[in-house]
Amino acid sequence: MNKKIKIFLSLLAIFLFMAALSLTAQAKGYTNLYPASDNASLKKLITAEPLAMRDDEDAVGITALYSVDKDALKKLEESYYVTFGALVARESDGYDLSTLKLTYDKKQGNLQVPEHAVMLTVYSTDGKQPLDGKFLTEERNAFSVTLDIEMKTVERASDGAVHLAFILLEEKNDSDDAPELFYVGRKGTSYGAVPSFEGMVQAEYNQNKGDGAAVDAYIDFLQTQIKTDVSVLQNTPVMICKDGEMASTLEKGERAIWVEYVPEKDPYASSRDPMKRCVRAAYIYYPMDFDPALEEPSELKSLGVRRVFAYIAVPYANQAPGLVCVHGGGGHAYAEYALEAAMHGYAAIAIDTEGYHNTTGGSIPYNASAHASDSLGHCEKDSFANAEKSLSEQWLYHAVMDTVIANTVLRSMSEVDENAVGITGISWGGLITSTALCYDHRYAFAVPVYISFHMAESYGISVGGLPEKPFAAALWQDEALFKQCPVPTLIISCENDLFASVDTVSKSANDLPNGTLLIKPRLEHGQQQGASLPEIYHFGYSVLGKANGFIKAKTEPIGNNYTLALDIPEGAENVKATLYCLDRPLFSYSDRKHVVFEEVELTVNEDFTVNVEIPEGTRLYFIAFSYYDEQVDARQTGTPYLGSDKYERGYVYSSTDLISLNS
Repeated sequence: MNKKIKIFLSLLAIFLFMAALSLTAQAKGYTNLYPASDNASLKKLITAEPLAMRDDEDAVGITALYSVDKDALKKLEESYYVTFGALVARESDGYDLSTLKLTYDKKQGNLQVPEHAVMLTVYSTDGKQPLDGKFLTEERNAFSVTLDIEMKTVERASDGAVHLAFILLEEKNDSDDAPELFYVGRKGTSYGAVPSFEGMVQAEYNQNKGDGAAVDAYIDFLQTQIKTDVSVLQNTPVMICKDGEMASTLEKGERAIWVEYVPEKDPYASSRDPMKRCVRAAYIYYPMDFDPALEEPSELKSLGVRRVFAYIAVPYANQAPGLVCVHGGGGHAYAEYALEAAMHGYAAIAIDTEGYHNTTGGSIPYNASAHASDSLGHCEKDSFANAEKSLSEQWLYHAVMDTVIANTVLRSMSEVDENAVGITGISWGGLITSTALCYDHRYAFAVPVYISFHMAESYGISVGGLPEKPFAAALWQDEALFKQCPVPTLIISCENDLFASVDTVSKSANDLPNGTLLIKPRLEHGQQQGASLPEIYHFGYSVLGKANGFIKAKTEPIGNNYTLALDIPEGAENVKATLYCLDRPLFSYSDRKHVVFEEVELTVNEDFTVNVEIPEGTRLYFIAFSYYDEQVDARQTGTPYLGSDKYERGYVYSSTDLISLNS
């Protein structure tokens, strides 16, 4: 057994031991029967035992155990129909021993459960109440109920539990007296009083930062939690707020992702353009077991609820492809981003990853500050500052989870082909997109723009200062996970990007089993420029088999003078090739924007070959290809982000990798 596994197992054992001691110690004394009764048999019927800790593959939780006196039950049944079981609720839902109560509906003849509470009925004389629980043994002398802490799911907030055993007595003599309810009550301990396993592993890491095994153990632990949380969100149902019929399909206590459309914030509500009107503003709430639109934001905040603001665009089409759109650093959700994707034929979600929301409604001009901080939004933003803390404190964790939630939402829509949902992101959004691909493999395609992996090695203005944060780089840019990603991915950058040196995106594309690099010449770094690239949308269609592909070199560029054979998509018009070369190593200068690659037009022969002659003194070069596609041109009609005049409309670019010469 290696050292890392030993650390993990020893921490787990300590955690369970401490949790059990803490919970048991705080449980004593909560065995009072109320309302008070003089009935001796009733007082003996159910006794609350000490609380215990449950930890298995599903969840961590508090289990309440109750003992049943069979002699007392037999005595009571001489005069009463007896029903009993357990009632449990979270303190965060506003319950304590005085407020958690059942009611008996005489007309319906059954027990009514309060909101957000769970009832387990284990015994009912003559079956007068439906049973949804059972005794622990054949002797029928004990039963239990567990309230999950859910430390292994998305929300890990501290909480407390209230456990009640209830006893319902109905007289057998056809009396008109109302049935009586009695309780054996006990408050559970606060989960916050128990050291979390995550906190203990974190403490172990903090004490042993110089120990490679301890560092690896903590990273493995965090990544395991991320994978678990992603799995939960992938399989969580999606509900529409204020749709009672849809909400009725939820099982009791089942959590859902809730979408609340907010028409007063719709960006193009007054437009006559049907495509613009399909862009709607929405709040997407993290998994919860009730409709969040029915609660005040202040109440949701006290419950630890989080939400994401987004623009959702669903074109008038059946089984449309979908696209998750992730904005760049310093930005927010842009209505134009969703519209751009919709104009290209995609159902889209442009999510906000920095905890902002639309405050005004109406069309949001590019770079306008019409967004305010969301009280239910994320912690931090654009930062790896908290990478060594718990996941709930890490901005990138929440940003990645946003993409998983958005993917699940799109896939749930009847108008969307669930097998044709892709993801794209700009700058920081490209990094988020690339990281999301390590954990969510449901995407049909992906297009990170400007930034991907290997940012700790970048000679640009490294995002988040990753070179100085090796732990963050190891956690969030794990090459081993990235190399296992099967999703067809196009990474788009340019030769002079100031934020991610072009070699980092080249390495990223080569890491992926289905990775392709596009160095788009002279591409500027920005929100608008990163969303307007027709290659994003064309790549998705090509992967889905609905469009031509890209020009590719069929032979390897070798030497300084050679002939390159090209693979040309069917129907391609006006095929072009351009050589971009540099007379120095890429990173021999500090201000890259003042150093440009020399541009040399190449002739594309009738047989679609290109004769390449590399200028003397060249140290680095790449070759860019382009062709005109009528469908691409048509999709760009009316889009809000047409890009700059440097690119002709309707042209699709591709390129070779960056090539280094030793001379």
